[in-house]
Amino acid sequence: MKTVKRIIASFILVTSVLSCSSDEDTTSANCGDVVNQQAQGNVQGFEYINKGGTYTELSNGEYNCAIFIQEPIGGSCFFPDFEPINEELIEVKILFGLKELKPQTITFSDTAEIGGTLENTLNFNAIINDKDTNTNYTDAELATCGTLEIIEIKDNTITGKIIAEGQKGSSINGNFTLDFCEF
Repeated sequence: MKTVKRIIASFILVTSVLSCSSDEDTTSANCGDVVNQQAQGNVQGFEYINKGGTYTELSNGEYNCAIFIQEPIGGSCFFPDFEPINEELIEVKILFGLKELKPQTITFSDTAEIGGTLENTLNFNAIINDKDTNTNYTDAELATCGTLEIIEIKDNTITGKIIAEGQKGSSINGNFTLDFCEF
């Protein structure tokens, strides 16, 4: 009888471990592989090649990161100004968070718990002009899958590679560089 109970317990343990690992593999595998190129993709139907970006340290010691889709034309590093892409698409940034600055790999999910930080989430953040009401609103499209690898932090610069796909079809794939933005 003890042997039967051990076999059943082993079967349950193996089944639960396999089901957990297959979910994690599926999440990161759905986006494919990172291409060795300047990070590029599409947001809101607009094709882009990234224009750099910034990272800032938050009061809790974590970091907020932004990859730019448009070239900044003014403002400050914390609040840059951008030339609108077209009449409807005013500004687009790809946002994610880091708990700490170190080489690391993060897998993105639209079901990750935020808990006061953007860790494990990537947001294709678009400011859109509603021509009918002449008002702007923000469309935050979470990544459904993706992987970010921080390769190096040196001289106030982060270099890495990223692949992600959003809930509405936005995407990014390739290498990026972020410069430190101090308040």
